[in-house]
Amino acid sequence: MLEKRIELFKDYQPTEGSFKFSHAFITPRSSEVEDLSHEILEEYLDSNTSLGEVFTCSVSIASEAVRLALERLGLSSKARINYDLTQ
Repeated sequence: MLEKRIELFKDYQPTEGSFKFSHAFITPRSSEVEDLSHEILEEYLDSNTSLGEVFTCSVSIASEAVRLALERLGLSSKARINYDLTQ
């Protein structure tokens, strides 16, 4: 297993830039919202990262995907956004 991971990432070149957790959507059925958001953002999935699911898009595009997922699931009125992530 380790050999397979080493082989998979031996030529990995990290992309330049950084990412930061900016805000959170608090909602029931968060797993469904996440899954649908990932489907919406599929074209932005970075297949070269070793970090798991990373999307190379702006915060506004990612936020809009979550808002759209909430709308499609009928959860828009039940969700809130937390911008103060220090709590």
